[in-house]
Amino acid sequence: MSSRDDDPTPWALEGVPDPLEDRHDADPPAERSGASVPDPAPTPDNAPAPGGTVLSRPRTLLLVPYVVLTLGLAFMAVAGNGGVGSLADVDRGRVGFAAGAVVFGILAWQVLQHRIVLQGRFLHHRAAAWRPPVDLDRLSSAGIERIAMGGRRAMGVRAPILVLRDLDGRSVMIDRVSGDVEPLYRELARRFDAGDPVIDASLAPRVDRLRESSAD
Repeated sequence: MSSRDDDPTPWALEGVPDPLEDRHDADPPAERSGASVPDPAPTPDNAPAPGGTVLSRPRTLLLVPYVVLTLGLAFMAVAGNGGVGSLADVDRGRVGFAAGAVVFGILAWQVLQHRIVLQGRFLHHRAAAWRPPVDLDRLSSAGIERIAMGGRRAMGVRAPILVLRDLDGRSVMIDRVSGDVEPLYRELARRFDAGDPVIDASLAPRVDRLRESSAD
């Protein structure tokens, strides 16, 4: 067998591709609407500073049934069922009414806490507490997802939640029932063109409709 001194890779077999030739660096992040993604900015505090633009407040009308149910169930927990049935039945009924009052009371409190505030390029959201804000200039996806709410995933209620994620790993999950999110949709319509891959198909019709109405 004769050696091939002119071959830079004498150990390579003819007809077998060199695995090193298939290596390549990861593709850069996709550009949005023809504009490059800006560099990361220092993350602000979870709570926005004064002067931000409020994009969503609580739905006050939603508080009415929650408060009525909370007070009604709390009254039943105290009053019992009027003495009908055994003492054990009365106690079980009171526990059930009290549990229901707690649940609807928590729901009412969460509605009161709801806020969405835009400060510069960062979107702040509060449900029970302020969460780390997402960078809208580096947004990677925005869509509506069905998220299991409470309990184990197999038993929890799955609700449609607005989820925004950025390229730095931060995300916010927004309950669209607790407050009016149309101003947020308008802000997304202002920042992203129709067909932008950042806006998921589950959300695009809502955002596109507001973009078209603003253009008229």
